[in-house]
Parts: sequence; C-alpha cells; structure tokens
Amino acid sequence: MVRFVGRAGQPPYLDGFRAYNGQPFGDLAFFKDASGVVHLQGLACLASGALCTQSTFVSGTRDVFRLPPAFRPAHSRVYTGLSVGLGDNYYNPRIDVTWDG
Repeated sequence: MVRFVGRAGQPPYLDGFRAYNGQPFGDLAFFKDASGVVHLQGLACLASGALCTQSTFVSGTRDVFRLPPAFRPAHSRVYTGLSVGLGDNYYNPRIDVTWDG
C-alpha cells in the first residue's frame, strides 16, 4: 500500500515543505514491497503561501518528513538524487534516511 506524505493518518510535511501537486511528478509517497524494501517516490517542494517556490534549492539539512518506525532503516543511509534548479542547472542532492525517521 502506497502511503502519501501529508494525507490524513500519514506523516506530515515538515520545515516548510508541501506536496508538489503537479504533473508529471506524483506527490511524495513511500511503500514497502513484498521483500521488505522501502521505496520513496514523488516530489515535494518548498511552499511560499499556496504555491511552490520556483527554486527549491536548499542548503544545509532540512527535514521533509519522518518515516513511521516500521519503515525506518536499522542504521542511517545516505543516497544521492537529481534535482533541477532554475534554467538548466542540475544538482546532486544528498538524501539522508536516518534510523530515527
């Protein structure tokens, strides 16, 4: 079962983030497959009122949401992603999934 961040009964967005609510990206979600592997999917953005900001460049560490205990790794994990800034600027953000969510 896919769980969407920010929906009723699911983890809330934190630190100014919200659902992207736009195509072609789905909203931020997570699920555990039959093998027990947790998957993250979709896109979140920084909010400026009711709209996402044009640039979601984030420096430092910001919490987007916290995974429920049954979805957390036993030890923290670090991943890389691909992010597009204004124009044709591409960035490789560091994504931390910590043992505490």
